[in-house]
Amino acid sequence: MPKKYRTIVAAREGAKLCYVDFDQYEVGIMAALSEDPELATLYGAGDMYDLFATTHLGLAGNRKAAKQLFLSYAYGMSRKALIDAAVSLGADRERAKTAFRLFSKYEEWKRTVWTAFQREGRVATVQGNHYNRNGNGQLSAKEQRSAVSQVVQGTASLIFKKALLEVGDLEDVTIVLPMHDALLFEHRLSDTPAKVVAAFEKVMTAQLQGRVHGKASVGQFALD
Repeated sequence: MPKKYRTIVAAREGAKLCYVDFDQYEVGIMAALSEDPELATLYGAGDMYDLFATTHLGLAGNRKAAKQLFLSYAYGMSRKALIDAAVSLGADRERAKTAFRLFSKYEEWKRTVWTAFQREGRVATVQGNHYNRNGNGQLSAKEQRSAVSQVVQGTASLIFKKALLEVGDLEDVTIVLPMHDALLFEHRLSDTPAKVVAAFEKVMTAQLQGRVHGKASVGQFALD
């Protein structure tokens, strides 16, 4: 539902709507699963995409480009295509090359996912949900991307479901609309949003065994 149409959703009389989502959700999960120190540092320091844009790519103020580039890298875009894309968005070629060499531990983790997918014919999330392979032999580039995506996105989906269960037990919360990694809910008390944020963060931290501290915040649901 595009933000420009979301004003059709309204709270009941005497209640308010609040929109809470995880911050840099995929990055936090990648940092936890791979135990990559550079990724964990960027995730923990603030808005990872802003920091990556400014500190490593030289694209100050272009968070959107940094996010696009990082996620393309994280899910397996070829190095040449990635660097070309970075240059087309305004990054210096050598600086971009250096930026995408930072995450050596994450690279190792991706290779372990690919190896397991090829050897065992399936990969699993942290909760054990499996994604089975249809083919055999060497993995294609598409299969490599799918394997990493399944582990990260599958883990994200399960954490979010557990967060919804946790939030559903809070008093003064009426769940209205879950969306990927965000939740629109109705409440009446002023301190309820902070409790929902805390629940999101607690569940993510626990599910990832404390390797990162989950982050969530109140966001804008609809355009003013």
